[in-house]
Amino acid sequence: MIKALATDLDGTLFYPKRKLKLMRSKNEKFLRYLISQNVKVILVTGRNKTVSSKVACRLGTNDITIIGCNGSFVSDGSQTFIDNPIDHEDAKKLYNLLCKDKEVRTILIFTDKENMLVEGVNMSLPYQLIGLIGLKAQGVYNEPFVYGKKKVLDMLEDKETKIYKIMPWFGLSKKGDERARIASLRYQESVGDKFEIAWSKDAVEFVKKGVNKAVVLKQVLDHYHIKEDEVMVVGDSGNDVPLFNNFPNSFVMKHAPEEVKKQAKYVVESVADLKSYCK
Repeated sequence: MIKALATDLDGTLFYPKRKLKLMRSKNEKFLRYLISQNVKVILVTGRNKTVSSKVACRLGTNDITIIGCNGSFVSDGSQTFIDNPIDHEDAKKLYNLLCKDKEVRTILIFTDKENMLVEGVNMSLPYQLIGLIGLKAQGVYNEPFVYGKKKVLDMLEDKETKIYKIMPWFGLSKKGDERARIASLRYQESVGDKFEIAWSKDAVEFVKKGVNKAVVLKQVLDHYHIKEDEVMVVGDSGNDVPLFNNFPNSFVMKHAPEEVKKQAKYVVESVADLKSYCK
């Protein structure tokens, strides 16, 4: 019997994107159905808290668990009860390494104090401005952020700040995707002993070593006394592969990259398609 759904957001629950409605109607109806059946809804995302909280608000419930920044924290809506921040010294060394990488276009850092810090690197001023406009133009998916090198450097020196995820972005289009994929392999060799590293389309995600979506989801399921074969997991990118490899009821979106898609048991076109598997 299915007792929980663990779903990714971007490219999964938010596919295709609805900049005014947040998610397509049939996905929203499916989540409401699960809640009515006392099935636990768990959002397992690379994002920080802001957009995940919008899902709970949209559904009119506080009974949603958020596993954010690929497992770097877990919140039940009222409090954070699991914290896996990156060591500050490791974060500073990684930041310096990324600044020297000519393939990196932007560095995004997610913390407990700032939803997102953004610094443009290896980009001319006009392109930086275009990038900032792009961030602001995300509609309901827009997340608050602070911008600039000084903001990032000040944060790195603030030992009270919890750094959850560092994410270099490699540019738009398939070229950006390929640069990110190759970089993820390169970083795995150079700093893979310090970080969990995931390729996520046009970006690479770094979190604390030993932390990923699957490891932390297992902790959350133990917390709620739910067995691993009682949860459905669904996603679409590299940071979801640990979920596919560790849970028997695994689903991947049809538009996912082939190397990601082959890791899951089932292929679906939307999250709502999982309704037929619930029993």
